[in-house]
Amino acid sequence: MATRTVEEQTILDNIIACMNCKNFDQKDLCEYLGVNPQMFTNWKNGHSNSYMRRLPKIAEFFDITVDDLMGKTIISEGSLYEDKLLRYFSLCDAEGKLRVIQCTIERISEPYIVWGTVFVQTKRHSLP
Repeated sequence: MATRTVEEQTILDNIIACMNCKNFDQKDLCEYLGVNPQMFTNWKNGHSNSYMRRLPKIAEFFDITVDDLMGKTIISEGSLYEDKLLRYFSLCDAEGKLRVIQCTIERISEPYIVWGTVFVQTKRHSLP
């Protein structure tokens, strides 16, 4: 079993998140890459990190950049990345959108408002 660096794990987590959000399965990605679907299972189980040499092609499949896969892109208000993220979000099915929102809620510690509801960490309080 191959030992992954934090960066490798982040990239794999981002690949899986993109697959979930766009409602693709490992067969779709592996077919695009021209590899056996067992390869993806090996990636997930830590038996291989060969996905690292396929990052440009994987990014192309998801219509994102390699920096996006690596988690290096910073979102700033009005940025091109923000526009792309919003377009990507609009392509997600309802379940994918809910997962994105739930992940965001879990990572923010200060109260904020989304669609008329105040969220504080994972507790939800409706506004009057």
